[in-house]
Amino acid sequence: MMDKKFHIEILGCPKAVYDSEIITGKLINSGFEIVSESDKRDWTIIFTCGFLENSRDESNQKIEKYLNDKKSGKLIVLGCYTQLFQKQLKNRFPEVYAFSGVNDYNKIIDIVKNGKTIISESREEQEGASSKTILTGRFWDYIKISEGCSHSCSFCIIPKIRGKYISKKSKFIRQELEILDEFGIKEVVLISQDTSFYGLDQGKQKLINLLDIIEKDYGFHWIRVMYLNPMHLTDEIIKRLGKGKVLPYFDIPFQHSSEKILKLMKRGGSGEDFLKIIDKIRKYHPESFIRSTLITGFPGEDEKDFNNLINFVKSAEIDHLGVFSYSDEEFADSYKLNDKVDGKTAEERKQMIYEVQNGIFNKKLKKLIGKKFQMINEYQTDSNKILGRLWFQAPEGIDGSSILISKKPIRTQKPMFDTIITGFDFDTMSYTVK
Repeated sequence: MMDKKFHIEILGCPKAVYDSEIITGKLINSGFEIVSESDKRDWTIIFTCGFLENSRDESNQKIEKYLNDKKSGKLIVLGCYTQLFQKQLKNRFPEVYAFSGVNDYNKIIDIVKNGKTIISESREEQEGASSKTILTGRFWDYIKISEGCSHSCSFCIIPKIRGKYISKKSKFIRQELEILDEFGIKEVVLISQDTSFYGLDQGKQKLINLLDIIEKDYGFHWIRVMYLNPMHLTDEIIKRLGKGKVLPYFDIPFQHSSEKILKLMKRGGSGEDFLKIIDKIRKYHPESFIRSTLITGFPGEDEKDFNNLINFVKSAEIDHLGVFSYSDEEFADSYKLNDKVDGKTAEERKQMIYEVQNGIFNKKLKKLIGKKFQMINEYQTDSNKILGRLWFQAPEGIDGSSILISKKPIRTQKPMFDTIITGFDFDTMSYTVK
């Protein structure tokens, strides 16, 4: 009989979390037992991220850590990093029991039993999850509605890792939704490389129909949609988000506002186009929250382009904003571009954007203090403190968290409850509520 205790370490984005839940579910259904990092076990599975050099470095450190930890058992390394850099990883870590990529999770039992490295080049069709284990929290979870990406953003290597965009059939999504509904999940979060593109690979935009199905047939309180490419964000989608149980939460990665830089990024659009999208969102949904990401220091970004970006941030008044300095990735098309911006300048520009954004955030915070919002219960840190999220905060700290502190012990297992915002703790990046 096989030894069957395992621990899974997840690095990377929500897609990695989702995939790890599928893997964990398959193992548990086959008689395996999941244990914590501190427990001695027979297997350690590391789901790696390979998107940026920093994420690959983190993955390398985790592999080295577990190889040197006698409690780890045999190591299986899989995920995005493995998919694209399998030869380098095999040479660097010959002690690893087996490697796998992002297309072979259905073979995880064979990989464990035989120690065979399996890395398929593509996944022809999106299957549903017949088994799934919730690794996120007590009351929320992800549903991945597609695999891969068919866009050609010059800074991104995801299409090289995960292949072309393939929408998951609604019957498979329903299968997974039923599992979450049975678990008592209150918030379902739709994820994809471009959720607004759902169905377009088959000739027709199907996101709105999917949202209608989820709201009508299942008992979730919140339905959150993430990763909306602005080039596919139609008026119909904008109007549908924010109605019923679908949160008026708009996660739109604009990346830049200079038309020149956006062309070099192979994304299209302009700051003017994006401001029109923002105006539409706020017209249809005055209480909406918009989050976005921007990149500073992209090759060719001069002072004029950066000033354009600063002015865009001031005009857009985005609610939650993440800014990244450009990372020059060898497998990305942008690696071949000229007029590279040095790292120090890119980082300085990033900090300048954050200085502007901090002023916008503080202005918006004043309007939130004293308002009542429903909060989802993540977990109780001690008898007097609960960590959770308000509806305009995406999971896993993307938009910070919310902390409920009481002078008296808090005794509640409620998944959701009403709170009032009292302030913001910049040390923990958390809203304080009562």
